[in-house]
Amino acid sequence: MPFVWLTEDDTVGGGFLRIAREQLGKALAAAAATERQAAPRIHEVRRRIKKLRGLLRMVEPDFPAFRAEDRALRDVARVLADARDERVLRQALADLFGWAEIAAPTLPPSPEAQLREEQALAEANTMLLAIAARADTWPIGDIDADTRQKGLAAIYRKGRKGRELALSTRDAEDLHEWRKLVKYHATHLDLLATTPDAEARQKEAANLGTLLGTHHDLAMLSERLSHEPEHFGRDFDRDGIAFVLDRRRIETEAAIAAVSERVYGDKTKRLVQLVCDTQSPAEVH
Repeated sequence: MPFVWLTEDDTVGGGFLRIAREQLGKALAAAAATERQAAPRIHEVRRRIKKLRGLLRMVEPDFPAFRAEDRALRDVARVLADARDERVLRQALADLFGWAEIAAPTLPPSPEAQLREEQALAEANTMLLAIAARADTWPIGDIDADTRQKGLAAIYRKGRKGRELALSTRDAEDLHEWRKLVKYHATHLDLLATTPDAEARQKEAANLGTLLGTHHDLAMLSERLSHEPEHFGRDFDRDGIAFVLDRRRIETEAAIAAVSERVYGDKTKRLVQLVCDTQSPAEVH
């Protein structure tokens, strides 16, 4: 079923449970699909976890189990992230050289990488099963339409503040923390995209999240190049890759600034009115 509330949902809280259980089921299916390669399964599980964490933030104001369940999902994501670091590094390098239109050197995968990924998926599966079992008794009595508006407003407001900080410091960690808020906001727009304006905003927010993801990958690559140059081999042109990295970073930061103005240009109250297609939103400022 689609990642939205449906008219068939008996209550907003009931719709929340339905959506959460669907995403947990899809995450579990991907984690357990051992006949498939590990990399796409990890990507799929992580994608579902991001949707779930965004969903939880939408109902956070009236969901007592938020902290415990968000922490549990975060722990699953970390298990998978640790296992995929090497693969991400190789892909980031290939993407960078593709952007520069030059031949990329080949970094052979570690023989242990596949095993680590499979072990991480097995661990993630066990953790997700525990979350899914608890989801049957999640308290949802106070979750209503106002809850969704308050959740949307809270994350958008934090995202505007995160934007101000990240664009002023250009610090990789500040940009990475802001990226999380952008991803949550994109998820919220996905959940509530019932108007053309909301759909257009969701696409812009998703694009901004992708740009910030590219920036994060560049930062990871730069750090590895500085601290572990031997990882790239003896014949690797360290100065050349550093130059290309810097060019790509500057271009990406310019794009982030431009797109983020479109995503976060409205004040919070106006954003809620536009997205929820109502002139009487919950108490937001």
